[in-house]
Amino acid sequence: MNPGAPVSLAYLDASPGNVPSAYTELDFQTALRSAGFEMRRPTSMGIPETASHQLRRALGRVVGNLSNGRGSKLLCLMMGPAGARLVPDGIWNRCALHCWDTWPENFSVWDSLFTRFRTQIAFFTSRQARDRFQSRFPGMKCCWMPDGSNPGAHHPEKLLADRIIDVLELGRRHHPYHAAIAPQLLRDGRKHLFESPPGKVVFPRREEMLNGLADSKIVVCFPSSVTLPDRAAIETITPRYFEAMASGSIVVGHCPTDLIELFGYNPVIEADLENPAAQIARILSSIEEHQPLIRRNLEKVYENTWLHRARAAKLILEAADPPA
Repeated sequence: MNPGAPVSLAYLDASPGNVPSAYTELDFQTALRSAGFEMRRPTSMGIPETASHQLRRALGRVVGNLSNGRGSKLLCLMMGPAGARLVPDGIWNRCALHCWDTWPENFSVWDSLFTRFRTQIAFFTSRQARDRFQSRFPGMKCCWMPDGSNPGAHHPEKLLADRIIDVLELGRRHHPYHAAIAPQLLRDGRKHLFESPPGKVVFPRREEMLNGLADSKIVVCFPSSVTLPDRAAIETITPRYFEAMASGSIVVGHCPTDLIELFGYNPVIEADLENPAAQIARILSSIEEHQPLIRRNLEKVYENTWLHRARAAKLILEAADPPA
């Protein structure tokens, strides 16, 4: 039995740590609390942590939803199909999943997880992923829930012409594009920041990242479906797009179809892959002309915050019928 008294709506604390790869989860969890979700700590297994982790992993591979979810309506944030995250809380609660990283290489693992835990509701950050899993699981309610941002934490006030970082590449690179623009930016004496070597974070602390984005004219953004061709079947918006626009930067790269659907227009300057260095030079030489796009994008960002996502999830979960 569930040792805690059921609550109407909660989320399972992911405890991801305050590192760049965890900012997305941390911001969403903050928004969930603001929207009225209670934070639920993962239930202790009552044994040493190392043994507990191994037991959760083992049970996560084989367990089914034996109690049929009689406890809280619990939202579990899943950065990948890790069944261990759902043991034991996903067994005795009415557990919905918010799913990131639903890539073709792990479709079968997600399929197995949804089957084992008899998932009733799942949220997907990509519409293509939502459509694929809805077709595979017609009895599961599959919802498109794109990423968002916390625009109040960003600093878009500085005009583009007054910013000192000309081009910023954060995280995963589009290697051919980077190789095409970097030499020319260096020759022109432009300030170009990127991971050097790859994997060395440009801004190790969050406040540094926020200040860096606020001082950047151009932020390069390509979705994983472009930078990793094996993922081409699933295109999604990453938080980087929203963070750049919330900071008042120009986004250059490729716009996911989902983002056009959300905004009603393309907020990204599509990269000229034939001559990217010349395109970047043109944008920088006429930087003031792009200020109206910055203002337009910022308005849309405020319509697509993490709090909007949390409130949408709350409405869906509150309306859900209990499992039979």
